[in-house]
Amino acid sequence: MPESGKCMVIFQPSGRRGFVDKGKTLKEASVALGVDIEGICGEKAICGKCKVRVEEGAFEKYGIESHRDNLSPMGPTEKKFFNLQQEQHGFRLACQARIEGDVVVFVPEESRMGKQIVRKAAREIDIELKPAVKKYTIELPRATLEDTLGDWERLQNELYKKYQLKNLIIDYQAVMVLQNIVRQGEWKITVSVWQEKEVIRIEPGFVENGYGLAVDVGTTTIAGYLCNLTDGKLVATASMMNPQVIYGEDVMSRICYTMTNADGLEQLNQAIIDGLNGIVEDISTQAGIKRQDIIDMTIVGNTCMHHIFLNIDPVYIGKAPFPPALHHSIDVKARDWGLKIAPEAERVEKGSAPPCQVACPAGINGQDLLYLIAQGKYNEALDEVRMATPFAGVLGRVCTHPCESECE
Repeated sequence: MPESGKCMVIFQPSGRRGFVDKGKTLKEASVALGVDIEGICGEKAICGKCKVRVEEGAFEKYGIESHRDNLSPMGPTEKKFFNLQQEQHGFRLACQARIEGDVVVFVPEESRMGKQIVRKAAREIDIELKPAVKKYTIELPRATLEDTLGDWERLQNELYKKYQLKNLIIDYQAVMVLQNIVRQGEWKITVSVWQEKEVIRIEPGFVENGYGLAVDVGTTTIAGYLCNLTDGKLVATASMMNPQVIYGEDVMSRICYTMTNADGLEQLNQAIIDGLNGIVEDISTQAGIKRQDIIDMTIVGNTCMHHIFLNIDPVYIGKAPFPPALHHSIDVKARDWGLKIAPEAERVEKGSAPPCQVACPAGINGQDLLYLIAQGKYNEALDEVRMATPFAGVLGRVCTHPCESECE
């Protein structure tokens, strides 16, 4: 039996169904039940891509009766998208029709979100290898009745003697397992140290390889690149559509979604976390490693993606003068964000402001310039920056100040 205040919603042809709170839109129900329906306007009844058809009659298989009257009445904004015949056949916009009773909903093919294949190739660049997390092997002197020094203090002493690492701290979860791991490895262990400051992981025995994951979170796609932190080699890549596209195709649609839905930011944040964990699962399977072997993760994205991932309200980057909450990177433990890599691992979120941020108050995305520079195309990048004509920014906004003059 359904709980009070809930209605059965069934989507065809997928057959996905479940109980949904009264008052929710069909679009919200589709998200909750895992049905991908097109929609690029952030549920503003602008794009008209979320058209669905409400079925009429008794559905004995499911024990319900579906009626068009089990949805909220069609308003004037919604009516603009349908002719009289479509209205009579039960067509509605999923983002506008609110659930008031049990319904069976057919999603036409043109309203279904296609599962797109995303490929983002990577190339290797000759750089000096300076990973944030390094592995150190160490053999500790065994504790005796004459030497009862704590295991952590013992480890600190040996790391200083062998590698000149000093003033180290240790992650709480690492110290919890320290004694067991030391004895499992018969006093031979491998420690992962972040920025030569913090011991974040301890493994029994001598372990050579550790892995880092770089992720580019774009408005439309997410791409991940797994590297061996020991030699810098690219091990595997994975990519996918950004799961947030169901809430809006562009960044302004997503900002509007967070402004008009009480839990909008939470939904968008969880969508990107789920997407990142999907990348982690895919890429670790390809490489034949455990997810916990990924001991460092760096994430970059445009300003909107950066704010949403950090669960920072993006409303102010959607309004002039478009100031971000911060320009700099933040170091956060993976476990604090539900990222399924080594829980002690630091996740570095890059603040996406380009060098010309001050000169471009409209909040341009600087990743294209950085890409040209990374490719060695310095003249092309300089031409972009020095253009005397208006500098096109994100979402069609225009900055009338050439960066060169503003940055002098």
